[in-house]
Amino acid sequence: MAAIDALAAANAPSTATSKSADIFGGMGPDAFLKLLVAQLRYQNPMNPSDPTAMMGQVAQYAQVEALTKMQQGQATEQSLSEAKMATEMVGKTISASDGTATETGKVMSARFTATGPILVLDSGAEVTLSAVVTVAESAVAAALAPPATSTT
Repeated sequence: MAAIDALAAANAPSTATSKSADIFGGMGPDAFLKLLVAQLRYQNPMNPSDPTAMMGQVAQYAQVEALTKMQQGQATEQSLSEAKMATEMVGKTISASDGTATETGKVMSARFTATGPILVLDSGAEVTLSAVVTVAESAVAAALAPPATSTT
């Protein structure tokens, strides 16, 4: 089942809070603001910057900052949604697959990690939420599971 966990972790969307440095091409919003202030401070008084261009830069900064906050809010919302889905699966029978191996069992508990929820099955196996293929109230999930493929 380690293969399922590794593959699912690699393919799972990031649920960690996104850093705004990604949006600013490696610079954080503070660095952007410092550059803007430095540009104003060291401009040539005989040839000042165009105020229209400066206002455009400030507007772009505000827009990017708003998008950053929206992205962080969506990441938080996705994490909460995944946590809710994982807790609702406790007591249900699931099948999880990574394309090469299939694990079927009753979900006994859910653990929460930085990469997302981990479901603990009655067999002791642990699967990621993104690897779940079927969910059923009873052992019906075993009949619905895709056939396991052998790599031998």
